[in-house]
Amino acid sequence: MPPWFYFNTIVLPLLGMGMGAFFLLGLYRTVNHWIERKHERELAAQGGSAPVALEAFGARLDDLGDSIQELEERMDFTERVLTQQRDQNRLGSGG
Repeated sequence: MPPWFYFNTIVLPLLGMGMGAFFLLGLYRTVNHWIERKHERELAAQGGSAPVALEAFGARLDDLGDSIQELEERMDFTERVLTQQRDQNRLGSGG
C-alpha cells in the first residue's frame, strides 16, 4: 500500500464516525416520534386533536394573510395620494 493511505488512522475512524452518525440519527428519529405521540395524546386528553389545532392555525394564518393584503392596499393608496400632492405642489410652485 502507498504510504499516504493510512487505513488504521484515517479510514477506520471515518467509518466509526459515520456509524455513530447513523446511530444518532436513528435515536433522534425515535425520540422525535415519541415526543410527537406524547403531544398528540396530551391534546386528545384536553379535548382537542392535532388536526383540529392545525386547522385552527391554518385559519389564523389565512386571516393574517388577508390583513397583510389589506395593509398593502392601504399603503399603495397612501403612496398614490402623497405622490399626487407632491406633483400638485411642484406644479403650483413652478407656475
